[in-house]
Amino acid sequence: MTFFLSILLMLLQIAEPKAHYGHHGTVALPDPVYTPGIVRTTDVNVVCHEKTKELRRPGLQDVYKLYGASKQPGICCEIDHLISLELGGDNGEKNEWPQPYSPKPGAYEKDEVENWLHAQVCANKISLVEAQKSIAKDWYAVYLRMKGANHGRGKRSSNTGYARITVFGGASSPEEREVGKGF
Repeated sequence: MTFFLSILLMLLQIAEPKAHYGHHGTVALPDPVYTPGIVRTTDVNVVCHEKTKELRRPGLQDVYKLYGASKQPGICCEIDHLISLELGGDNGEKNEWPQPYSPKPGAYEKDEVENWLHAQVCANKISLVEAQKSIAKDWYAVYLRMKGANHGRGKRSSNTGYARITVFGGASSPEEREVGKGF
């Protein structure tokens, strides 16, 4: 009996990950099927005036298994919110993914994007919903726009050409919408 349990545990450890990283050039993007993004609010006043420290919860360790990733100092990974809490994102598996630090740009550069988008939203230079959509669809494209150059690093390649975000409103259940549709 112990032998069969050992074999079963070994098979579970080498199981194929469900989620697969997409890429924009060499930059890792989350799988839009498993990590479409979850929005907690689309209220600019809330986003621009709230403190998010109280909203933070420990990252879901299960996302490592979902993506088949493992921690490696300086390389992989930080559990990141696809749509940051500062942009009205929420905690949860559909908004968290193991984002690599390397190759660069990686997790630290995405943090720059989140801060830049937050500042743009609060300065009324971009709508909150547009910021949420753009970071959910391809954070690296926003990074390039933020840096002001494309550098010819290629186009996004992933399972799909769209991103979905889940919006929590006053209803009792979340309403899932594709980015660019229904907003």
